Amino acid sequence: MATHRMKYLYDSPQGRLLAARSAGNLFIRILSGILAFVVQLIYARLLGADNFGDFVYAISWMNMWLLVAKFGVDVTAVRFVAEYETNGSWSLLKGFLRYGTWFVIGMSTGSAAVAAIALYLFHSYLNNAVFMALLAACILLPVTAVTQTFGGYLRGFRRVLTSEALDGLLRPAIMIAVLPIAVIVYGVLARGVTAIVIQLIATVSVLIVSVLLISSARPQELRKANARMEPIGWAHVAFATVLASVFNLLLFQLDTIIVGAIFGTREAGIYAMVCNFVRLVIVAALAVNAVLAPHIASYFSEKNIAGITRTVEIGLVINGVTSIVGAVVLVLVGKYLLSIVGPEFAQGYLALCILAVAHIFNSINILLLGLLNMTGGHYYATVALAMAACLNVVLDILLIPRHGIEGAAVAIAISMAVLLGLLTVVVRKRMPMLANLVTVTR
Repeated sequence: MATHRMKYLYDSPQGRLLAARSAGNLFIRILSGILAFVVQLIYARLLGADNFGDFVYAISWMNMWLLVAKFGVDVTAVRFVAEYETNGSWSLLKGFLRYGTWFVIGMSTGSAAVAAIALYLFHSYLNNAVFMALLAACILLPVTAVTQTFGGYLRGFRRVLTSEALDGLLRPAIMIAVLPIAVIVYGVLARGVTAIVIQLIATVSVLIVSVLLISSARPQELRKANARMEPIGWAHVAFATVLASVFNLLLFQLDTIIVGAIFGTREAGIYAMVCNFVRLVIVAALAVNAVLAPHIASYFSEKNIAGITRTVEIGLVINGVTSIVGAVVLVLVGKYLLSIVGPEFAQGYLALCILAVAHIFNSINILLLGLLNMTGGHYYATVALAMAACLNVVLDILLIPRHGIEGAAVAIAISMAVLLGLLTVVVRKRMPMLANLVTVTR
């Protein structure tokens, strides 16, 4: 069966096209992973564990607020932009782009204002360094929300490589380029707030480029079309996407916040650094899913079941193989990588090993969640994520106070394994033609 699947990558035009696009996306992901590593290394070494923890803690809270700020428009865009362009529904496409953008601008600005007011009211409970980092994150929030939404538009227009290059290459490159200026002005990169300001500059730059690229990617037919809304359909998918995002954050962000609240931002910074390294395991899965998602949405709108089946088949092969290889490599060299960042970060090696195994499961989860979301199965995806997220919250509460970051890692591993089981059951029952694909070992 594995040999038969691999033949699709070479024998069919669709397989060769998707494999080529996935390879290009994977190349960008690898480069972005290297840049992210360099950025994290530089900032962690300059800031130290304490100040780096302030930076990470503020960004974690900002990511929680992004749920309200975007309301799932960025992810929803991948489906509807691809679907409307495929069907030639130019009025709906223009309406989605116009009203989606203004909705995110309004929601993100309002969310940032509410967060800033809350910070002011509770200022006395925070030390000054954490307060300033959180305040800077409030300014970063609306810029990040709009930039990520525009990234969703580009992916919907099948400019996946462009979208990935902007976020994964241009943004960290600007952060590295701006760093010497900050060091000259401040003498050293002394506080977490400085790192957030640098990230703000980089995100604004990416936003400007994204606007220009979307203008060039828009089909000519949109110029003559009258914007039309489909609010019920958009809201239905967006709400399910928001719920999925909530549960994703409960799986991958809540643990950092709990670690920071119980053990301090220093431990949160160490754990966040471990998580950054472990994300290398799912680099290929994220790249493949970004390429396959708009194709699955298009095939679904055309009722092309064979196309969906072959697309998922290709994704399972790539995700399964690359995640296992990535986990093995990371376990072998992980302790050395952590020690490069700083001697205090090496204590996270055991958590890194546990999380590397967890993300093998996650690489398959990413593909199955994308499949369900792009084929009208977002309700089932949300329910599965909800169950895994609730389990993770319970495990975090039980394990983190006693075992620290290792407890957080074990909670993630168990939750990922349970989520894979749930998604496997859902896909096998909902899509019989894919039943023999969801078990990688077949």
